[in-house]
Amino acid sequence: MTNSESMSAQDRANQLFCNSEILAPMVRASTTPLRTLALSHGADLVYTEEIVDRSITTCERRVNNELGTIDYVRKMDQFSPKVLRRIKTSGEGLPVVLRIVPSLERG
Repeated sequence: MTNSESMSAQDRANQLFCNSEILAPMVRASTTPLRTLALSHGADLVYTEEIVDRSITTCERRVNNELGTIDYVRKMDQFSPKVLRRIKTSGEGLPVVLRIVPSLERG
């Protein structure tokens, strides 16, 4: 039995969270740039932005080699023909619901 297995749930929580610098989850505010900035300034723990679970479960997971990220993007079949035309003419690509930087945000 390891040391952490013999600890109570409260003791494990205290070990993880007491005296830690934590960026709390915020709606539309805990974006990738903010999380990486917080980590570079000494945050011990950061959370992704709050996302409706239905949004992420209907996305496609893509590895973005150019940025070194994992992106969760909306699938093409979720958009109306009008929105698809706008996406194609803008050249912006599919909307990213969540972007994670594995090299920084691990664990």
